[in-house]
Formats: sequence, C-alpha cells, structure tokens
Amino acid sequence: MLPLAEAASEATALNRLSISPEAKMGIIASGFPASLADGFGASLLSVAYAHPLPWKLIRRFIDNHSQILVVEEPEPFIESQLRMEPKVRGKLSGHLPFGLLERSDLIKALECLEKEPETNPRISEAGGYESIAERGYTGICDDCPFIPLYRALAKLDAPVAGDAGCVIRTTREPYESVDLVYGLGSAVGVASGFRRKGVAVIGDFGLAHSGLQALVNAVWRGREVFVVLLKNNVAAMTGGQEAPDLTKLVEAMAPTSHISLPAPEGEIEEALRSGLARPGISVLVAEGRCARADAGRRA
Repeated sequence: MLPLAEAASEATALNRLSISPEAKMGIIASGFPASLADGFGASLLSVAYAHPLPWKLIRRFIDNHSQILVVEEPEPFIESQLRMEPKVRGKLSGHLPFGLLERSDLIKALECLEKEPETNPRISEAGGYESIAERGYTGICDDCPFIPLYRALAKLDAPVAGDAGCVIRTTREPYESVDLVYGLGSAVGVASGFRRKGVAVIGDFGLAHSGLQALVNAVWRGREVFVVLLKNNVAAMTGGQEAPDLTKLVEAMAPTSHISLPAPEGEIEEALRSGLARPGISVLVAEGRCARADAGRRA
C-alpha cells in the first residue's frame, strides 16, 4: 500500500506549487499555515500529504532555491524529515516558534534568513532555544472563545479525556483542563472506560472523524459519560476545512444542552456540573466562533 500512497502523494492535485521567478527563498508549507505563506515574494510548495511526503516534488523544489523555510503546525514533523538538507530552516533551527504560527512569525523568520549568517534572534545568548514559557505561549489563541470553558473544566472533580486538536494543548499550564489525550476522535471512547463518570471533550471535526462511532457505542452500552462537544464548524488546527453539523444527530442520540461562548465562567461551570450530575450519557454543545479559522477561510 505504501507505494500507492507515495504515488498519490506526488500526483495529487491538492499539492500547490507557486514559483516566483528569481526567488532565492522557497517555503514548504502544510495545512493551515500555507494560507499564511502567500505574498512574500517567495516560491511556495504546499504539500497535501505529510506522510508519505512527495519526495520527488520536494527535491526539485529544494534544488531550485538557495534557502528553504518549512512552515507547519504544531510540531516540526516535515522539517524533521528534511534535516539532512542544510538549506532547510524552521522550528528546529529556531527560526519559527513551536505551536501556533502567525503571519508575523513568518515575517520575522524571513527577515532573519535574509541576514544570515548573523545571530538568529530565536536563539538565546546562552546558546539554547527559547522555551515556550519564555515566549509567553499558552498554546491557545488569546481570543479563543473556549478559554472560559477550559478554565471551568479544570475545576471539575472528574477525569477528563481530550481530543487531538486545540484541546490537546490544554493539558499543560496555564489550563491543565484535560488529563489525557490519544488520537483524533478518541475522547468519547476513552472517557467511556473511566472507573467513574468522567468527561469527554471533543471537537465537531473530531466527532465526525471517528468520535461518532464511540458515541453510538456509549449510548448502546449505557455508559456513564458526559460529552462536551466543541462546535466551531471547522478543523481549526488541522487544515481549516469545514466540519459537518451533527448537532441534530447528537440530539437524537442523547439528552443534549447548549451554551454559546464566550460566556461567564460561572454559567459555564453550572452547565458542566449539571451535565456531569445527570445519570447515563449526556451532551453539552458549546458553540463558539474561531476567529483564526475564519481568517483562514478568507485567505
């Protein structure tokens, strides 16, 4: 199967290649960050597959440019596979921060690359890379409507299973809202196996991906689990694609309440405690608009 996947990775029309004549800089991007990388006068290769990578396409792209900046979120997965190439820069080289990226981060990185071999501003005087704490990075956008919910979750006396996506970043300070995370769509299945009633926090895209099957099983098996569905209608961290609205289906399967975010933290806490206290399975649909994802749609 791998040879078929490799061929598809090279041939898919979802790969986007934009060559700027005379450009010495090439940007390799994936997912949402590709929308941030336009308009710099650099060539751009937006790859559809992170694994397997379109190696032939990437090799030609690298060979035709003197510098390469890899732009991806949240971790340097693609960059780590290209580290044997001395032209490649990105998060691992200290030119870009780990986690979420903003257009301003790309501007700083490109300005830095223009000045090389001068000292990289992302590298401290002691010779080490800036930590997340030093940068003041919390992992969640400052204007995220779900921040009050994350804070309220941390106050619950119950185990909380999260899902891949923005929620995974709330496992650490300053939120510490989620106890464990496995894969995309896993939260409901994991929370259904807790020794006592717990919470499953899952995004609407994660629910559509594979979480719905776990919800069906939880209802069928009569599990004790409280599901918090984060509804922002988009895969906010993994590409910006639209998420299907499964609200009516969820309402038909389990007792469902709703809250619109942002909302006062006390109101959110009450909604969480009420849902957790309800016997059997229940769902709280927390709806909020992701400004960053909206910006990605307009890009």
